[in-house]
Amino acid sequence: MRLFMCVALFSIAGCSKLECGLGTAEVDGVCEIQAPANEADADTDADTDADTDADTDADADTDTDCTELTGYIDGDGDGFGDPSQPVIACVLPSNAVLVALDCDDADATAFPGGTEICDAADNDCNGAVDDRPTDGTIWYADSDGDGDGNAAVQVVACSAPTDFVATGGDCDDSDDTVTTESQFYGDADGDGYGDASWVVIACHPPVWALTDDTDCNDLDADVYPGAPPRWDCEDTNCDGVYSESVVVPDDFSDLQVAIDNADDGEAICVRSGHYGAITLAGRLLTIGAREGATVIIDAAGLGRAVEISGASEIELAGLEITGGFHASQGGAGIHTSGSTVLTLTDVRVHHNNAVGTGGGLYAETGSFVDASDSVFEHNGSGSTGGGIRAHDVMLTRVEIANNFADTSGGGLRSTGAAVLRHVDIIGNSVDGLGGGLSGTGSLDAQWLRVIGNAADDRAGLGLYNGGGTVRNAIIAGNLCYESTPSACAAEFRDMLVENVTVAEPLYAAGDGGGTLSHDVDIDNSTVRNTFFGGMATSHPNLVLSRTPSLEYVAWEFAGNSVEGTGTGTPSVLLPRFVRVDGVPPVLYDFHLQSTSGLIDAGDPSITDVDGSRSDIGAYGGPGGDW
Repeated sequence: MRLFMCVALFSIAGCSKLECGLGTAEVDGVCEIQAPANEADADTDADTDADTDADTDADADTDTDCTELTGYIDGDGDGFGDPSQPVIACVLPSNAVLVALDCDDADATAFPGGTEICDAADNDCNGAVDDRPTDGTIWYADSDGDGDGNAAVQVVACSAPTDFVATGGDCDDSDDTVTTESQFYGDADGDGYGDASWVVIACHPPVWALTDDTDCNDLDADVYPGAPPRWDCEDTNCDGVYSESVVVPDDFSDLQVAIDNADDGEAICVRSGHYGAITLAGRLLTIGAREGATVIIDAAGLGRAVEISGASEIELAGLEITGGFHASQGGAGIHTSGSTVLTLTDVRVHHNNAVGTGGGLYAETGSFVDASDSVFEHNGSGSTGGGIRAHDVMLTRVEIANNFADTSGGGLRSTGAAVLRHVDIIGNSVDGLGGGLSGTGSLDAQWLRVIGNAADDRAGLGLYNGGGTVRNAIIAGNLCYESTPSACAAEFRDMLVENVTVAEPLYAAGDGGGTLSHDVDIDNSTVRNTFFGGMATSHPNLVLSRTPSLEYVAWEFAGNSVEGTGTGTPSVLLPRFVRVDGVPPVLYDFHLQSTSGLIDAGDPSITDVDGSRSDIGAYGGPGGDW
């Protein structure tokens, strides 16, 4: 007989009750094969019929033999047995199964392939507790420690692993200053203000994008919140209104009507077009052309183009003023009277003619004119000041060219204080005195060019009784055509003349013939670091009055001469200018070649821009880099 016993890691008391198969029975905890009923008789006859008994036993053994199965007790009924409780039988008991993979036979939720949940148990029998739980939380890697994780790197777990957080969406997990993507705005014009219509969603903004969205014109770098106003008839500071108060022709088609309807202190912006003559009396206004526009105020020969009177403060900007004509008085282009203050910026005054004084501009005594970046050309006067006739005037970066006057000041005639900076007075003419400029007041000029003008007398710079200062100036190529002119090039009276080049005066005798008296009058003035060149030796070149002082003065020829008495004597030095021959005077270049005798020949107490001793001439001294 064969015994089948309960073998376990547990005590026998802990084994389940055996259920024995067919042909067996439990005997003291062991399934034993039961003999057939006639076996007792066979035993009884054993002594007398041994061979028969043996045959019977053999037959019994053959008939009761089976295929044995190995099973395992499935105590929790989850279909997986306890490998520690095997059962070997021809027919397995009902609480045994063939698969012995259960990791916890007391828990029906724990078996191979089971659903892992957060319960501190190994539900799927893979040897790990609570791994990949179906009811776990998604955790995101937080490499930069900013509290937001990288959505692309995630795990599912019952609790947060180290360096993982519950919040995803970090757009840059290497930068703890950035978590989620933000909205930025393109800045096409680079003015530091973004365009609200150009939205960029990004973790880090591109170099051309900003957080600001307040630019009202992202194609113009000069337009942004708080931008200074300009003449453009637009909202340049993004406050929702025009930078100028009145726009022509948007608000008023006629410029004069716009002026009449504007309040004092307002600005009028004018778009391109032709407009008629305007009048302003006792007004405080600014009138300017839209940037890039062509705005022409044309009197069409019917009177003055611009008339300003009373206690007015007027600024004109970006305009052309033309077509003025006055048959009896002056100021055909612009006329100011009273205590007017007139500011001109980027204004062109041209082709105006007056029988009286000031063809282009006439500012009467009491008025003040401040003009910059402007041009006065092709104007005419039957009296004085072909281009400008003014009392007190300041000109900066102004060109006065090709104007004509009948008696004095072909280009400029001033009777008060004239302050000139970077002014070109070129190609003007007068039948009388001062082809380029003349005056009875004071003159304070620096970086001045008086070139190619013509007059009966004093073709370049005429009489200024009020004295003044002239520094870094060129007076050259001016033509006298009186039969016996005096001071053909210039007259300096009661002035300081420093680092000036006076050169190449021209003389053409009038109808009666005659001779040139002299080139330059120097009356009670100090002339320093100045060169007189290209002057003929057939007549006195400098006429001195009231003992002027000549300090570090030079001229070109040994035959040049002085008439009168002063202190100091000009030296003879070869100037070697860059270009003075074979070209019109306006193309003369009075810079010095490296071999010029005027280099470092000036007053040693005055230095050039490079710190060296002053050169003689217009490009020497501290203001010589113009």
